[in-house]
Amino acid sequence: MRSSRFVFHPRLELGGGYDSNFFRDADVELTAPADPVWVLTGEGRIKLANRNPSRLGIRLDVGASYRELFAADALDPAEAIGGADHRAAQLDARSGFDGVDGDIDLVFGPRSTFALGIELKGRYSDEPVNELVLPFGYRRLDFEAGPDLRFRPGEEAGSRALEMTLGYRFAMLRFLDLDPDLGTAPAQKDTHKVRLNTRWNFYPKTAALFDVQFWIVNQQGGVVDTPRASASLSDKDQTPFRLTAGLKGLLSPRLSATVKLGFANSFNNVGESYQGFIADTGLEYVLAPRLKLRLSYRRQLDDDAFANYFVMDRLALAGELALPARLQLELRAGVDLIDYSDVGRPVFAVVDRQETTILGELGLGWHATDWLALMARWAYEDNQSDFCYRLDLQALPCPAAPDAEEARQIDRAEYTRQRLSFILRLSY
Repeated sequence: MRSSRFVFHPRLELGGGYDSNFFRDADVELTAPADPVWVLTGEGRIKLANRNPSRLGIRLDVGASYRELFAADALDPAEAIGGADHRAAQLDARSGFDGVDGDIDLVFGPRSTFALGIELKGRYSDEPVNELVLPFGYRRLDFEAGPDLRFRPGEEAGSRALEMTLGYRFAMLRFLDLDPDLGTAPAQKDTHKVRLNTRWNFYPKTAALFDVQFWIVNQQGGVVDTPRASASLSDKDQTPFRLTAGLKGLLSPRLSATVKLGFANSFNNVGESYQGFIADTGLEYVLAPRLKLRLSYRRQLDDDAFANYFVMDRLALAGELALPARLQLELRAGVDLIDYSDVGRPVFAVVDRQETTILGELGLGWHATDWLALMARWAYEDNQSDFCYRLDLQALPCPAAPDAEEARQIDRAEYTRQRLSFILRLSY
């Protein structure tokens, strides 16, 4: 949808499906067995941008999603704490708006050698946590705002070889339904982010990349006096530093590669800090307009409310294949290896926490017209974690074969989840 100055892209999605384990519970635990649900969803989004900006570039992206949950099986009241009434109340609490987000980006002088950008973005989301280790709620607010100063020397805006961007962001994370036992803010945080990103196109299809980031992470701990809170909280503030450099370009007319390698240090205020390499690499094969394949590996460092930090290694494969009759097949598969620091974790976590998550997704879409599409999608998650803890917060290992009464005191991080969804999309 176009006007003389702006381009609009509205989109509406309506869908329904099945979720085998909405709350991501372990199949073997008695504290909260897996709950399959039927899901009805709706999502609306609109994107706006001005055409051929010279003095001021404007980009706006806002959207909202809604869901209704219905139990997909009958629950034996003896199987879970609270019984069927408790589960119905949980599903009702999670029905409603599960996502609202907005992103506005203003760029002053977008074609000039020096350009100033200002970005504000925020998101409200409602998603279940993986386990009850930190039972703050589901409703989460993320907000981020800050300026960018961009330098691109050269006369022609479309053929400038060098681009340097110095940016700052203030990021804020808040939870709207905290557990009272955990005090004021067990996992909320404020983060200051400074980044220098450089790109130099020294061949027509090749670029050198250089990225430096420095963050100040302030976890919002509070004064608490409950056993659960004192067992869960510690000083996890940090000032992480990340540096990566690499190349991106074509190896052949159809094969491209990205290699970014670097170093990171979490610089935790208390206890152990991570010092080691990080990476972002990928190979992409494109046989236009039919086929696109991408294989990627990423190693990243991040802060966490559970321990001082965690490191994640992700190996992923993604593919898109255009079929006859306006059909499109999509495939995604991956493995995440997550290793939590053994410093800063709750006192009741007596074993190291390492998790392997297998992810898969298969989708088939039919683009009936340019504005109407029908899609079917199946997704799979398998978190193969050995981590567990006791609800009574005793610093004891979880027994391999607990009796029925003791089993109700154990919460496990492992879960398996499958989702099947059907979506009608209207876009323009």
